[in-house]
Amino acid sequence: MKHTLLLCGLLAGFSLAAAPELVMVGDAGNPGKKVYFHEVPNPYPRGGVAYPYRIGRSEVSNAEYAEFLNACAAESDPHRLFDERMKIVRSGGEGAWKYAPAPGREEDGVNFVSRVNAARYCNWLTTGDAAQGAYTIAEKPRENGRTFEAIVGYRDLTFPDAARVYVLPDMHEFFKAGWYDGDGKFRELNAETRSEPSRYGIVKHASGLREHMENKFYAGAPFVLGADDKATDAASLNTARLWQQPEYEGRETAGFRVAATAPLQIGDRLNRRNNFFFDDAEPAKLRIRSDAPAHKSVFRLELRDFANRPVWNKQVEPQLKPGVTELPIELPAADGYYELRVTPEDASFNGGSVVIPLAVMRDAADNGAEGNFGFTCHITRRERRYSFEEFDFDLLRRLGVSNVRVDVGYNDIGGSQSVLRRIRAAGLNPLAIITGSGVSDYDGLAKNRAGHPELVRKWAAHGIPADYAWYAEQVYNLISAHKDVVRDWEFGNEPTYWKVLPEDYAQMLKAGYKAAKLADPDCNVMAGDLNAIHAPVFRTGGAAFCDSIASHIYGFYVPMFWGIAGKMREMNGWKNAAGIPEKPVWLTEIGGCTYSSMHMIPVRTLDEVRRYQAIHQPKVMAGGLAFGAAKVIPYNFRDVPVDSLEEEFGMLDRYGRPKPGAASFRATAKLLGKAKFSGFVKGHSLKSGEIAGLAFRDAEGRDVVTLWRNDPYGYDQFKIPFFDMVRAPQPVALPAEGGSVELFNLSGGASKLDVKNGSVEIPVSEYPVFVRGRLKPELEPVSTAHAVPPLNLPRAKVKILPKQKTRACDLMSGTVPELAAGTAESVKVHVYNLKGEPLSGSLRLVPKSNWREWAWKVEPSVVKLDLPADGMGEAEFKIPVPRGAKPGQLFYLDAFFETEPGVEFQDTVVFRTETKKLKLADWITYAKGFKLASDADGARIRISWEKDRAPFASFYLRTPKLFAENAAGLETDVILPVRPDGAMIHAVNLLFMDRSGEIFQLKQNIAPPEKEWSLLRFDASGILRKGVIVHKGGDGKVDFPVRLLGFNFELKPGAAADGSILVREWERARPLTRWEPGAWTVYGEGYTLGKGKNESELVVSRTPGGRAYASLFSTRLPVVARDAASWPKNVEISFRPEKAAVHSVSFLVQDAKGETFQLKENIKPAEGETRLMRFDLTRIPQGRNLIVYGGNNDKKLDYPVKLLGFNFEFVKGDQPGTLVVNPPEFDKPAEESAGGGGAVAME
Repeated sequence: MKHTLLLCGLLAGFSLAAAPELVMVGDAGNPGKKVYFHEVPNPYPRGGVAYPYRIGRSEVSNAEYAEFLNACAAESDPHRLFDERMKIVRSGGEGAWKYAPAPGREEDGVNFVSRVNAARYCNWLTTGDAAQGAYTIAEKPRENGRTFEAIVGYRDLTFPDAARVYVLPDMHEFFKAGWYDGDGKFRELNAETRSEPSRYGIVKHASGLREHMENKFYAGAPFVLGADDKATDAASLNTARLWQQPEYEGRETAGFRVAATAPLQIGDRLNRRNNFFFDDAEPAKLRIRSDAPAHKSVFRLELRDFANRPVWNKQVEPQLKPGVTELPIELPAADGYYELRVTPEDASFNGGSVVIPLAVMRDAADNGAEGNFGFTCHITRRERRYSFEEFDFDLLRRLGVSNVRVDVGYNDIGGSQSVLRRIRAAGLNPLAIITGSGVSDYDGLAKNRAGHPELVRKWAAHGIPADYAWYAEQVYNLISAHKDVVRDWEFGNEPTYWKVLPEDYAQMLKAGYKAAKLADPDCNVMAGDLNAIHAPVFRTGGAAFCDSIASHIYGFYVPMFWGIAGKMREMNGWKNAAGIPEKPVWLTEIGGCTYSSMHMIPVRTLDEVRRYQAIHQPKVMAGGLAFGAAKVIPYNFRDVPVDSLEEEFGMLDRYGRPKPGAASFRATAKLLGKAKFSGFVKGHSLKSGEIAGLAFRDAEGRDVVTLWRNDPYGYDQFKIPFFDMVRAPQPVALPAEGGSVELFNLSGGASKLDVKNGSVEIPVSEYPVFVRGRLKPELEPVSTAHAVPPLNLPRAKVKILPKQKTRACDLMSGTVPELAAGTAESVKVHVYNLKGEPLSGSLRLVPKSNWREWAWKVEPSVVKLDLPADGMGEAEFKIPVPRGAKPGQLFYLDAFFETEPGVEFQDTVVFRTETKKLKLADWITYAKGFKLASDADGARIRISWEKDRAPFASFYLRTPKLFAENAAGLETDVILPVRPDGAMIHAVNLLFMDRSGEIFQLKQNIAPPEKEWSLLRFDASGILRKGVIVHKGGDGKVDFPVRLLGFNFELKPGAAADGSILVREWERARPLTRWEPGAWTVYGEGYTLGKGKNESELVVSRTPGGRAYASLFSTRLPVVARDAASWPKNVEISFRPEKAAVHSVSFLVQDAKGETFQLKENIKPAEGETRLMRFDLTRIPQGRNLIVYGGNNDKKLDYPVKLLGFNFEFVKGDQPGTLVVNPPEFDKPAEESAGGGGAVAME
């Protein structure tokens, strides 16, 4: 680790007086409030803080930050503590810089300070040295390989020796200080109250600048909270909106305030190993901080075990010195999880306690690399995103971990990111999860197939279909680079939730298997989580193309379909049916979660969750092995920073301290880490309230039996408080030999039980226990597999692809595609070859015939497919959906694949025509005086307003929608149907937000006609070009991915008080052909050329007396065809005359010899209607019905041929008029210009 040392010259007389003014925040233990924002649907309550603390009355000012600069950046500024854009003036020169706030800006909050440099400021306030304090700062690589400065770990409030430690506030401290009312509720601020001091006296929490937070949030992203002066929306004013911001960047809109320890503060760590104790010689020390003069203070200390039973308690009255006073803490003799409760007799703690978790683990539990258990560890994310801490492999070994499951990217061919080599070097077994990027949805498959034709050709030689050629290349390269390091490869994380059919995951597995075995014949190809999708994967031949199977089970030890027993019985039954009974199943994720509440299980507190998690660990680990799992890998090792349900899965908390589950995992791993399952103890039951007993034989030949009483939580009885659920133990007798056996409790604590008369009596409750010794339990058979009929795979399988982007597990049940009436809809079909030899045939897509109409004309009528052995093929058809179909009307589609006369394979789907819905719950307006309401049975939303309103109406998605992951994703148009009624709209804006929170705005100055529907069209790629409006606070560059934020409607002051705007669902559309600026002109007396309402319109204006025709010609004469083979078949142009009638249109080209060829079509004159002209260009080389002149006049095309343009002949008239013309399109398919027939099918 490269640490940065930044020594600051101490200010003369430096003391706490130089720090920003602080206020005290009491009310310790107050409740929080749920604040919904970002991507977390059910967050923890925010603002509940269990301890007293101080916080800056205001944001750090320019004057205060200038003092820091004078102390730490006078000689040099290697860390860019100063930014030229600050309202701070630097004078002098290198070696003697001086800093002062700009006149009049002394008390303004300092901006352009990065989160990293804000942490340095806190360190400086704490110790006088920006490199020493609560924060460690170092240069650290990110997941993309780039290196930037980062805060390593989290703020340290234990080990600095200072009497007061300064830090950044976390979002709970900030929210409480600014919004808590002291009476159990939180204020709602608005534009009028935003500047009022809070209950505790802080200001600028809803104005001034957005502020850096100490904690990271979703996916480990640093962020800023609070409103800057320009924000007026309720979400910003009340912290319901965050802005992600790289911690090494300073921005105009962001500043910070400090927090600090209270006059009395208790450290949360008792040693430097995050409260893990492995050595008898290592002491535990409680560190108490005081910034008062020396005095005595009373504390109650109590140590409790995993079951919340007291181990010891005492009252102490130490003499506290200014700074830190250490108190020795007596550790228990038995291994296990414990909690030290420290209760100060200090009014600021409001009678509350500080609870410090710790784990005593003196007895070794190292299982090496081949043991039964492991964890998902997210090492790369931890080291390069979450906390930038070096991963502790020694801790994994001490916990009994053997298998370390980590994410791997395709580009990780050197092991630089996924640390696969480091895992192996640590004596552990890496399980690499190959990313599903590029194969987890159909867009990604199509993109990679089209973008890598060379790989399609390469891998076709190995029988791999075009869709998976790119993937095969990635797999081959990845496994080739690691064949001396990694044996076990999991092919994708949870394909259950990919947006493809399970059959297509099976096809991906086949391709990956072939590539993997070419790279390393000895590797273990593990099918990704088949928990839900095993049946269709096996039915598509996937069972033969893996060496093992992963399954993820988030249930309980119950026989129902969601339980461990139920899930494993189902998987084992299907393995038997597929003829692979011996293939190992790895439970690569397992845990207990209902996904129905704020917590993992619907209980009352996080403490109950953690205690039950400890009970659950032995059940999933031992129970998984009992029902046939080869390896069991609970999810996950350490909590991720998210402040909601996803954070609860770890065995360690966010800060690396032990949770009760860490001790129960270790106890199970120590006893069963290399054991083999012997059988079910007689009387074993899965019923609530009855005893479960599982027998094992460990690597030393000792018998190990684990027993527990099945708890009611597994049967959805969560209303029972946790400690009421655990009842008094009952005795269970087991046959045994010898004088005694060892008894281990849930947490790993050991004791002895005497053997009497050939039996031992074991106390069993809901807390699992382990017995080890010379045991002779009577066993009985228990079914571990459901009966599933043997699979007899057909020659081929056909699947019509879904239109919806839906999870694979949901697609198993079938979908009803929704197709738009009156259009030629695209439908794709996959055909899978289930045998090991090539297969050819013809594929047709046939709408069901009915007596009311002629058969629909599907294009193409038939597609010939040649399928490689165990491969697949794809075809795309256009279906003419009846224009007159009613919403909700149903139609059948059959797909037939015929391999020889009379041999067909078929799939059938039902599709319906449906009016699109616009969900009111998905949208919000932040503009003052505006409101939204659902309209037309949910098909549209009405925006209305009050008299006192803002000049614009915002129409935003509550959760910005992912729109584009790269620049190619922006190559689309966005269409928004609107109908103003008295709105007087004069401009409409489309807004996108990039990864860094920067907002890009596309504006159209346009006045849609009142009481009419208009389709407003935006070119999304416009945010990459000059002219886009970029909101302040960023660098003006688009950082992908990009999300759609919403729309703004700008209204004139005279908009009707009772007016409204109706909006229908926005859509993506193929980009319109747009006129190239400056590439066209108009010839003809009396005609001028101007821009239309967008880039797809040119306006030819005719003045009275203009000549009879206008020539719209290219100024650049682009080549239409270089030879006969490239000659286009047709060209189409659309136009709309206004107060002018066109009676003929001509298309003109000029060949290499200067000869002009003209196609002329006469039309019926009409004004105010859009006309579409389609020219058959085959007439020109064929010499049919042409006007030819100029050049060598041989009436033969000499290549290359260039485009001249078009002539429009007008009906004679004296009135001025216009002609709106859209760009020409060559070789446009006919079905894109016209919808289907008017068929009516079954109701």
